[in-house]
Amino acid sequence: MIRSGLFALGLAVATFSVSSAEAKSTRVHGALILDKSVPTGDGRYRSTTTWDKTLKFYRSVYRGTKGVVWHRMNTNHKVKGVYLQNTRPGATWEAINIYQHKGRIFISVVPPGRLNKKSPS
Repeated sequence: MIRSGLFALGLAVATFSVSSAEAKSTRVHGALILDKSVPTGDGRYRSTTTWDKTLKFYRSVYRGTKGVVWHRMNTNHKVKGVYLQNTRPGATWEAINIYQHKGRIFISVVPPGRLNKKSPS
């Protein structure tokens, strides 16, 4: 009886625990934004840390998450970037773009319905 109670308690703690990365972060359209990022526009932020630390944060939060697909951005040699595509049904964000240009790292959260929209003809 004690073992089953301890198992249930451990399961509850595991279910309700939040990673330290998630606990310190704010959400934009439901997507986590790196702590201490500086807003630059609607859903756009500038990271105050390095490229590697920024990616480490997003890997800790979204790597292995079902329905979140990582892609490399196809850009010129002056810009490096990745984007996370959210393919989960009913998602509140469609993509997170993370890119570095001239030594500055930017994060952009794309709400649903903004990607792949055809321009009016």
